[in-house]
Amino acid sequence: MTSQTENSKVGNTRLAGAARKLIGFVPIIALSLSAMLVVVLAREVTKLRPQAAELKLRRAIPYVTQWVPTVRARTLSGDSVTIGETKRGQTQTLIFFTTVCPFCLETLPLWKRISATLRADPTGRHEVYWISLSSPDSTAAYVAKHAIEGTVVFPPPKMISVYRVKGVPMTLVINDRGQITHVHASVFQSNRAVDSVLVAARVQDTLQARAATPPRNRTQ
Repeated sequence: MTSQTENSKVGNTRLAGAARKLIGFVPIIALSLSAMLVVVLAREVTKLRPQAAELKLRRAIPYVTQWVPTVRARTLSGDSVTIGETKRGQTQTLIFFTTVCPFCLETLPLWKRISATLRADPTGRHEVYWISLSSPDSTAAYVAKHAIEGTVVFPPPKMISVYRVKGVPMTLVINDRGQITHVHASVFQSNRAVDSVLVAARVQDTLQARAATPPRNRTQ
């Protein structure tokens, strides 16, 4: 009887010791699991960071495939035009500038080349609008001084907001469904950049975009 009691005491002592050891490992295990969780979350954040950056950029500036609303705008000559909507198979190239922007002045020769090339198309498939963010008086003087040919437009305030024009120089190409097919939000520094605008304005690009996207009501 005494032997059984002693054996029981020894067993209980061993169990208690094992339990104490196990309890001692709990903080270590918890710490290890926490470290693993931190590593996993860090990897997920790293994966999501480029996507978050792209979404932030899309909220800040225009992007290809973005839909834009139809707006009416006044021209320098006193007429009005529709921006964001053209006849089937046509495109619009929008050139945003101010009269005091040095980068716009630097881009001006290549902008004029783009405008002249598209406006010279005998099919008349391309509309080019010089969109001034400056006053009518300063714009008129600027256009005369630099011999800008084409339609100069003064956009309504809502257009600047919904088209996400946060700075100039800015060049957009829009297809006949009101969808942006090309964005150049900086100075033109090469003929290659100019060619990219001309390619985006070609009618076959418009037809491809039309086939891929359904029409929608965009009038504002």
